[in-house]
Amino acid sequence: IHGLPEIHSDNHSINWSSPNHIAISSAAKATDGVVIAIDMTMRPTKDVLFHGRNGFISMGDGLPSGYYSLTNLLPTGGTITVGNDSYTAVGGRIWLDHQWGDWTWAGYNWDWFSLRFDDGGALMLFQFRNNAGKVVPGNWTYRDGDGNLTYGTEYELRAHRRYHSYPIDWSIKIPDIEGALKVSPLFDNQTFIGLWEGLCVVTGKIGDSRMSGAAFVELNGY
Repeated sequence: IHGLPEIHSDNHSINWSSPNHIAISSAAKATDGVVIAIDMTMRPTKDVLFHGRNGFISMGDGLPSGYYSLTNLLPTGGTITVGNDSYTAVGGRIWLDHQWGDWTWAGYNWDWFSLRFDDGGALMLFQFRNNAGKVVPGNWTYRDGDGNLTYGTEYELRAHRRYHSYPIDWSIKIPDIEGALKVSPLFDNQTFIGLWEGLCVVTGKIGDSRMSGAAFVELNGY
């Protein structure tokens, strides 16, 4: 990937002007009327992570989706503004997804996990459901802290409780990498217009290594 064109909507823009410079600008109004805005520049510290080996995966309706991630962006400057308060970005680790495709509504029911481990590794797991609520096989991508890649479709994902209609508090088992992980929300009430989109923590092991880190989970179609 040599770069992305500049992407604009009414209140959002993304510009990837060079391999080491990505700029985002976005603003939205919360339900209480407070405007939340971000204006930030970032640089990737790891290569683009292609999903599905060649950058394409199948969605829940069986149609293809182009998909890659930048899992380890570091902010180089910028601000986050909430109402009248502005905060300067001085650190952090940012995950950026770019996904596209021409799917039917049957492809929009998913459970998506992005796990960022403290050793620099990353795991993406995507699970789909059909209109009857039955799980459709998905896939996962794992890049360890040394940059080694593993792809697969076999896993066990189990939620241990519910927040309203949303299954939360998960355990994940991935036999191919001897993975046994627990993903726990920082707090339960992280819903947004029909989605559960939540900051989480991850603990567990992969092989003989103990793992910890941060995660973000998106549940759609509940």
